[in-house]
Amino acid sequence: MLICTAGARAQVDSEASEGGDDILFYISGGSVISRTLSAGADGFRDLMPDSDIMAADLSAFTSEKEQIQFNNAFSFGARWQPFKEADGAPKRVYLRVGLSVFGSSSHHYRAAATERIPGDTLVSTATGSLLPVDTGRFREIRARTAAEHYYLDLALQYESNWGSRWTGLAAVNLSFGLTTLRQSRAVMYTERTSEISGDKGFVIDREFDFAEEFQSHTNGFGGMITLPLGVAFQLSETHPFLSTVQLCAEWRPGVHVSHLESLGTYWSPVSFAVIGFRIRT
Repeated sequence: MLICTAGARAQVDSEASEGGDDILFYISGGSVISRTLSAGADGFRDLMPDSDIMAADLSAFTSEKEQIQFNNAFSFGARWQPFKEADGAPKRVYLRVGLSVFGSSSHHYRAAATERIPGDTLVSTATGSLLPVDTGRFREIRARTAAEHYYLDLALQYESNWGSRWTGLAAVNLSFGLTTLRQSRAVMYTERTSEISGDKGFVIDREFDFAEEFQSHTNGFGGMITLPLGVAFQLSETHPFLSTVQLCAEWRPGVHVSHLESLGTYWSPVSFAVIGFRIRT
């Protein structure tokens, strides 16, 4: 959940002390940053058993490690103040419930190989001279899994007014739900280069090939534990509507857990960076 919520402004502290039963509706969007785990060639052969790309001989390829991936994210929901002190005054702890939708790329494989093919010789049809040919081939494979997540978010949030129209927040959030539209994609890019040496220097000829394959996977479930930290700024102190609206920004580091067929359950650090609005009713 990418929730950007904020506490009541300083000038309504007296209102909060009398009941604080107002409900805050929020909407926000931004990016989720996650570490993409390396599944290796064998992992993607299991994920894509019918792939001709992954079935190729990759013994000459050099692979890369984990990568950082950016995806879009969106959330909406509400928060309210159900907790009371012994004397009936509201506590500064709020319950927050919402829905988050975001994309992820959980696993990847990327490798490349450069080969030099033994030289050949051509005969010029114009002059009859010998033309040495040096040929090379560069190949790169990129494979990645992608999915969409639809999570229910439950959070306990503490809010602190800093004076004026600024508010700070900190929360503990638990998210869980459905992982769908999961798919693996493999791409093979090939570039062949021929350098022909003649009387007038080098002539370079290039050829390109591109192949792409997809494999769909079953839907599953996932969850997150995150620790949101944020700030909010009230747009107005006196305007009838803008005094109920706050612009907010939030950072949510945490851990995401999910399951992928053939590769099993995996853990990955995640970090959300979002901005949005909150409206008090």
